[in-house]
Amino acid sequence: MKDHPPASVGPALTRLALGILYIVLFQTGNMLFSDEYFFTAQYQELGFITKCFYILVWGQLHFRKYVGTWLICVSISILMGLSYNGKDKNGNILWDGVSNVKLYQQETCSTFREAIEAFNYNTNKWMFSYIYRRLQFLGSKSLSQAVTLSYLAMWHGLASGYYMNFFLEFIMVNTENQIMVLEYRIPLLHEVNRSPTLQPFLWLVRRILLTFSISYALVSFCMLTHDKYLQIYSSVGYVGHVVYLGFPLVYLVLIRLFKTPKKPDSKAQ
Repeated sequence: MKDHPPASVGPALTRLALGILYIVLFQTGNMLFSDEYFFTAQYQELGFITKCFYILVWGQLHFRKYVGTWLICVSISILMGLSYNGKDKNGNILWDGVSNVKLYQQETCSTFREAIEAFNYNTNKWMFSYIYRRLQFLGSKSLSQAVTLSYLAMWHGLASGYYMNFFLEFIMVNTENQIMVLEYRIPLLHEVNRSPTLQPFLWLVRRILLTFSISYALVSFCMLTHDKYLQIYSSVGYVGHVVYLGFPLVYLVLIRLFKTPKKPDSKAQ
């Protein structure tokens, strides 16, 4: 009877191959979309849309660097058996005990909520359980979220870029929540967002906005020092800051124009 390799070998090699693929993608793309190019005269001469496109691609390449690193770490955990998480209802072994990225969801998500659930999600669960939920005494979800993200920034280090990154995450997620409220309030917006015919187009628009927003925030996360990331942000007129800091004012106006739909009075019927 021949010996068979452990059941962990196949899944581990799969994650390892995917991780290496992502790292190669980053290294290859980084030769065309380098950090240094941001600080050249050629970049400054580009148009606004082209600069935004450069930030989008650059940020997504760096993001895949982190995804690739996670996949390689997960492959090691699987090979050692640390990721064993029991079996599913069909008897298949689950190797997601210490997994921290849902790859398919990460590559297809179109909202910040989906992105948060797909990347670094075990860390996010820990932060939710042990930081966010213990701040209920503050009486404000937004304040609890702000404190949690501040702790997460401090966890990464003291460089100002970390704090700018998580500040941007805070206002971006807050804007998405406000848009969800407006969808409920504004009938036309609700109908458009629920239209089956428009779903592919809406997904594409949301996906582009999401990837640009993540890349925009990653500028400060990767550059770390304010003299570098502020120069890049200023090159596009601080567009992310303007949009996401300005939207709450738009929200306040619209929320007053469109009242919450009233439920039909059963007595009147």
